[in-house]
Amino acid sequence: SRSTQLPNLLLPAFYDSAASELQFRREQFDWNDLDLTQRASCGMTKCFFASARDGGGEEGYLIQHSKRNQTKTYEKWQRIWERAEELTSNHNGIRHFLLDPPLMPVDPPLEVLKKLNAMVFGPGRTNNHYFGKTKRYRATPNVGFIVQRVKAAPTPSLISRCYFFGGEKKKKGEEGRFKLDDLSASTDKFRLAVSDENAFMSTFETELRRTIKLLADERFSSLWKDFQFLLDNQGRIHHIDLDRMEERTFRYPSKKGAKQCFDGALSKLAGVMNGNYTFAGIEKLEKKE
Repeated sequence: SRSTQLPNLLLPAFYDSAASELQFRREQFDWNDLDLTQRASCGMTKCFFASARDGGGEEGYLIQHSKRNQTKTYEKWQRIWERAEELTSNHNGIRHFLLDPPLMPVDPPLEVLKKLNAMVFGPGRTNNHYFGKTKRYRATPNVGFIVQRVKAAPTPSLISRCYFFGGEKKKKGEEGRFKLDDLSASTDKFRLAVSDENAFMSTFETELRRTIKLLADERFSSLWKDFQFLLDNQGRIHHIDLDRMEERTFRYPSKKGAKQCFDGALSKLAGVMNGNYTFAGIEKLEKKE
């Protein structure tokens, strides 16, 4: 059996980042660059669409329709982009998916909007009006959409989360639990894609230590909020949902809760590799379609 000594967790005070100067990128966007022949992967507010021109499937776009306060939403995306650049420059080996700053394009034609809505898939899906209602729709310059070029997530992958909650003393964050997200690949499919299980676990342990070091950095400690990451079949961690770096209201987990989270990640992933832990993942969602 494999045992891992994780470094002591440092939980410093929250970093209050200063507002930065923003320059708006009001540029044209070619809506034809979206691959609207396959379903998008969507959360509560954003969807990922693959690029139609990237034949290798390695790039795509995050798209959000901000019905109100588009400028504020754009400013938030811009700040996240700048923080992501700061993150990678200060922590060697940390990965995320953002490739370019965000932009506010001219709204798409009605036919493109209909296709966008038709391709929405994920827990954030409400109905066919995800990107706005098509009735009486009229495209206008720089009204509702924000677009950002990103890397495509590797497949298959596991989306991993930690939940922190009150224990016997009812203190929030006292206990921690590791869980795989419903949008993960099935564990059977994931395990078959891993070529070397020992190398996978060794890489994952190294990546986990690197992530703990990142969380101990007060500039990025808000990533504790809704803590999550994407894990590829080589054991590498990719940080997702970087909106969390904008969070100002969160609680640090206790050292006990944080340790339970990371110990749970190691034990559950070991279970995935040896076939003792199974999870249907996104396949279960797809069967409901």
